Amino acid sequence: MSLTFELDFPNEKDWQQIPEIGKKAIARAVEYVAMDIWGNIGREAPRNHGRLASSFQIKKLKDTEWWIYSPVQYARYVQEGTGIHGPEGRPYVIRPVNRRALYWPGAYHPVKMVVHPGMRPNPYVTRATDRTRRRVSEFAQMAAGEVT
Repeated sequence: MSLTFELDFPNEKDWQQIPEIGKKAIARAVEYVAMDIWGNIGREAPRNHGRLASSFQIKKLKDTEWWIYSPVQYARYVQEGTGIHGPEGRPYVIRPVNRRALYWPGAYHPVKMVVHPGMRPNPYVTRATDRTRRRVSEFAQMAAGEVT
């Protein structure tokens, strides 16, 4: 799962017309926003084992573009849900991969497969970006104060 955001200028000419001090302030404000979203995702992600919450990484692509991503394959399914609750719209089958049957504590006996109804979405990325959105003007003021 990845989240990319960019402060977009309609064309390169618009960016070139901004004085250097303004460019630095904008870049710094965007960095604050990126770091805040990254931190909020870590706080908002479920922590059953902590793997998902600690998996998100952040990378600067250019002054006004950052990439926040997770190599954990199930990150999207936690965000969007699965089965009848998510994008597929139907239950799904789970089969054993390394054994001939599935078994878990509490099961009466091993089974060859189970039909999982899906899991409800947990929009942790949405919550994280919403928390940051409320602070964007604060980050802009901080950045402007640092470069002037």
